[in-house]
Amino acid sequence: MFKAFLLSLNDGQSFKYVDIYEDGDFDKHNIPKMFGDLTCCVYADNKLLILHSWTIRMIQLNQKYIKCSKCFHSPRLVLDGDASFSPATIIQSSNLANYNIPIYFDPTDDLGGQCTFSCNEGTFITHATNVAYLVYDGFQSKSVTPQILKNK
Repeated sequence: MFKAFLLSLNDGQSFKYVDIYEDGDFDKHNIPKMFGDLTCCVYADNKLLILHSWTIRMIQLNQKYIKCSKCFHSPRLVLDGDASFSPATIIQSSNLANYNIPIYFDPTDDLGGQCTFSCNEGTFITHATNVAYLVYDGFQSKSVTPQILKNK
């Protein structure tokens, strides 16, 4: 189990100050896996909520910006639904243990694992497929678009 500042669901609901149960906690607390391996369980608002992994939009772990020198930095990260975070530090799975961040979304599930990022609002985890795009400013390329347009 780990604690989170905020849990946001895809339907717009959110819950503050939640306990999020991990796979090993289900048997220990006799929690049924209603959705098989994609079952999630959260204690919020004095209730134990059982939900499908796909219904989770984002988990805000805390309100701290982790600035990691070994991480990927993006001037802007955009999630589906137009939620934008600028700037953002993407924390790869190899660095999560250094910051005591859990791997909650299984990299072998149909959603492709977890994206962990930190920004001015705090540190977040979400399904990797919730990421619409990242801006990468380290790419150097000569665009061919102007020449293609000139030839028409």
